Amino acid sequence: DGNMSDATLFVEGEYRMNNRVRLIAERGTPESTAEISRMVSSILQFHASERSGASIGGVYVIGAGSGEASMLNSIATAYDLPTAALADESGTVVAVDGGKTFELSQYAYATGNLIGA
Repeated sequence: DGNMSDATLFVEGEYRMNNRVRLIAERGTPESTAEISRMVSSILQFHASERSGASIGGVYVIGAGSGEASMLNSIATAYDLPTAALADESGTVVAVDGGKTFELSQYAYATGNLIGA
């Protein structure tokens, strides 16, 4: 229904955590941005508690609508992290960290609920 949100943490390419919530506020509103920002915060707090020594390289979003660009800016500003939408025209290849790419299907288990048919 478009109101579920998943946040997944990968550290040095390995899965560490997933958090799934139902968004209460309507997407594209300041309230939904606040909800998503809280999800990002919980992932960052979990990562800090692990004390892995690795730093978070960025926040990457799949499924953000065109009206949600301000959400990406808000998260980038709040957490001082690069934040970007992930998707090309085909939806199967995404770019991260300076243009490096990977096929989303390589991570289908962790992101399977994000892939639409």
